[in-house]
Amino acid sequence: LIGIASIRFNDGDTAGAEAALLSVIEQRPEAHTPHAALARLKLIQADYAAAEQSFMTALEKAQDEPGARLDRMTYMVGVIDALLAQDKSGQAQDIAAELLEIAPQHPLVLFQAARADFQAGEFDAVIVKTQQVLSVAPGNPRATLLLAAAAMAKQEFALAAMHLDDLVERNPGDAQARKLLAQTRMSMGNPDDALAALEPLLENSDNDPSLMALAGSASIRSGNTQAGMQMLARGVAGGDEEVTLEAAANMLSAGQAAEALQLLEEMPPEQSSDRREVLTIMALIRQGKVGAARERAESVVRNRPDDSDAYRITGGFYLANAQPDEAREQFEKGLAIDPANQTLLLSLAQLEARQGNMAAAESRFEQLLELTPGSLTALVGLSRLAESQGDVEKAVTLMEQARSENPGAVQPPLVLSGYYLRAGDKSRALERATEAFESAPNNPETLIALGYARIENDRYSEALANLERAVQIAPKSAEARYQLARAQLKLNMNDTAISSMRETLELDPDHLGANVAVSRVEGLRGNYQQALDNAQRLKQVSPRRAEPFVLEGDILMMRGDLDDAVSAYDTAAEFSAAGAITLKRFDARRRAGHADSHVVLEEYLEGDPGDSATRVVLARAYHTNGMPDKAVAEYEKVLEEEPGNVVALNNLAWLYADSDGEENLQRGVEMASRAFEYAPDNGAVMDTYAWLRLRQGNVNEAERMLREAARISPNSPDIRYHLAVALHRGGEQREARRILDRLLRDSDEFDSREEARRLREELGDD
Repeated sequence: LIGIASIRFNDGDTAGAEAALLSVIEQRPEAHTPHAALARLKLIQADYAAAEQSFMTALEKAQDEPGARLDRMTYMVGVIDALLAQDKSGQAQDIAAELLEIAPQHPLVLFQAARADFQAGEFDAVIVKTQQVLSVAPGNPRATLLLAAAAMAKQEFALAAMHLDDLVERNPGDAQARKLLAQTRMSMGNPDDALAALEPLLENSDNDPSLMALAGSASIRSGNTQAGMQMLARGVAGGDEEVTLEAAANMLSAGQAAEALQLLEEMPPEQSSDRREVLTIMALIRQGKVGAARERAESVVRNRPDDSDAYRITGGFYLANAQPDEAREQFEKGLAIDPANQTLLLSLAQLEARQGNMAAAESRFEQLLELTPGSLTALVGLSRLAESQGDVEKAVTLMEQARSENPGAVQPPLVLSGYYLRAGDKSRALERATEAFESAPNNPETLIALGYARIENDRYSEALANLERAVQIAPKSAEARYQLARAQLKLNMNDTAISSMRETLELDPDHLGANVAVSRVEGLRGNYQQALDNAQRLKQVSPRRAEPFVLEGDILMMRGDLDDAVSAYDTAAEFSAAGAITLKRFDARRRAGHADSHVVLEEYLEGDPGDSATRVVLARAYHTNGMPDKAVAEYEKVLEEEPGNVVALNNLAWLYADSDGEENLQRGVEMASRAFEYAPDNGAVMDTYAWLRLRQGNVNEAERMLREAARISPNSPDIRYHLAVALHRGGEQREARRILDRLLRDSDEFDSREEARRLREELGDD
């Protein structure tokens, strides 16, 4: 009977097909297959509510039947189709979640779940799921198109273009893929490339209005306005509403506001939609007809006083017309009608944040989070708010929550990688960048982030590979080329790196990092004035950034203008409290002969007492300036926070040992021993431990360790002097003389030179 129904349907007898299926259902009320067949018939007839009901009935009747697992999955896929056709994205996501529990890696299940996410506007989740589909079914057209659409919705155009390029290469005749690729290329600012993608389709364009509208828009943007307008006219001649609206939007983007308005006003009255209203209002504003735009916007609310979306449209007009208070009033009226309208809540949150009303913005994001627990948009918004108020710890916590509750989403780990790098937590930054990359391995942003994190973790070759791939995918990304240049510099590919820096500046003449790098190169070449002129230009481009002033200070240091460098670094510190700038301020003062150079370190550490690297520099400054007690106190503070800080342990060993008494010498040996445990292959650490043991009379042990230290660090004159002393005390005078002769001949300046000269005189000739 089911077969008969199928034959009747194929013959065009839908009523007969339905009658046959109802007959089966009457005869076999417990069977699930006839309900499923009826559901498929209803889907084809576009009776989606009936299709949903029949699929649910089939699912219920198959629930307890052994061996019907695959049938149940098939029916759930059908339910999702029916729900999505009715715009019930939330319910579709619920069914998809159940399906994923049954078959989490099944390509069709993942695809259906991605469709539900797309309709719900959760584009990160779409990208993750479709990438999983493509990992087992490379080139799958439907998954590729869905992924590209989600990427475009997130304005990740390079990611969309990459997948669409691959799809078009596999299927040159896929018109939908070519159109979407053209839209992507237009969004990337490449109308000529968009036309090239469409060209193979244009021969048969008369039957495809959407193609002509798209080609017309591309022609307008590429400068051929007359031809473009002609194609747009052909495209909209068919009267298709979506084509006409898309054409109007493209005209607006191309600056053809009058033409867009004419097109919109000529549309039939029955083709009324929110998008038409918004485009009409924007076209009127662009033409300077603000009064008419206001009247149009307010008429939407008059005609639909009980529709919350009407207030969203009117509020959008006020925002575009720089009337934020009026926009807020409209958004709030819309929320009073529909408190669960997430678009209005998000609009209000963003508006409050722009106006600096952080508490109000936070409240709106919290409401959004209550409506959709774990909402990526809400959590990211709250994190951004916390960051803007200087609460980085809270920002990181919220972003980690967003990451935890939205596994596979790219944005949270991507943002977190940047947070952790700025905080100096390089290993965790690399973990998060790797996680983002695994979710979107062909996204240029994740490749750039991973490359950057790998540079900071001294993994330069791996970073180079990531960044070369990023440049390949996004050749017009200035940041990709800049980070590539940094990796090249780390690998001593200096000429190539400078070339990459200059290519960065061709793409973005004001790119701060590239300008700074190229200017430093000019400074190192002795072209000080050219470098300083560029620093002055950068100060005008970025007057509130520290980098141009740091660059100026660096060039002045190279030129020997130390006091001017101090002034430049001090100005940089007004815009950034970074420890690196503090160290430059200290070094410039020290080299300029300022007796109180260490004061800037003290002031900085009052605000950031946990910066151990800066505290070590302060301790060294105290030691150099004859304040050993203060140096000891600072090193001990470092060790309270970082018990394994080798530099602090090593330097503290010397300070203890140089104090009077055997007890202090023993404390020094114990400290040196701890340093040696943490860094047994470090020549300087081994030298300290051996020298202090020698001072205690352990000649043989000290000699053995100093020979090894000299092997590890053959260019250290102080280690070789210590070895000569150990050899002298062990009776090896000839070898001691030989080491000292070579040392005094080859090394003009080192800390122990005077002691080495005296020992050589004491040893006399053979």
